[in-house]
Amino acid sequence: MIEKGDFSVYYESRLTGKILISFFRHNDMFNFPLLKERMNPVLEVVALKDAQVWVIDFNFMKSSVKLEDPRNYLQLNFLATTQTQLGNALIRKSLDSKKRILHALVELTEHMALYNQDKVYELPNFMTYELLAEIAGTSRGYTSRILRELRDDNILDSSNRPWIVKDLELLNNLLYEGT
Repeated sequence: MIEKGDFSVYYESRLTGKILISFFRHNDMFNFPLLKERMNPVLEVVALKDAQVWVIDFNFMKSSVKLEDPRNYLQLNFLATTQTQLGNALIRKSLDSKKRILHALVELTEHMALYNQDKVYELPNFMTYELLAEIAGTSRGYTSRILRELRDDNILDSSNRPWIVKDLELLNNLLYEGT
């Protein structure tokens, strides 16, 4: 369980190589084992800034969950979150380069951005051109070009941190354009 900080989580296999699945923040759990035999997925968790996590003993967690969560709400929530993250990773893999960048921006905005008093969305401070390119599976140069187009269309301000998504609806429209 994450006490403080932001993390990126990668999945790696011989078939897929290493892919970025998602990001996690304060109070998120990035591994909630349902069975002891499945506790070691091929995951790499990378802290994006100073971080602190709680590693909970499996037997203690199992007994606590049995006692405190008899209807399995924690496990169901974890499974639903994981399904969404893997679904988004699968969708990104099926899109062309530009749409992968747009999809990653929409996903990050909807799940990690802060909606502020200026009615814009502030993306997390850890967001960089390199990280967005990695999420989208594109080059940094191509990602920069697409972000420049979004800045020119007054959809995004990525010149300073935090990046600001000014018009999420228009960003979504660009993503779904042609479908």
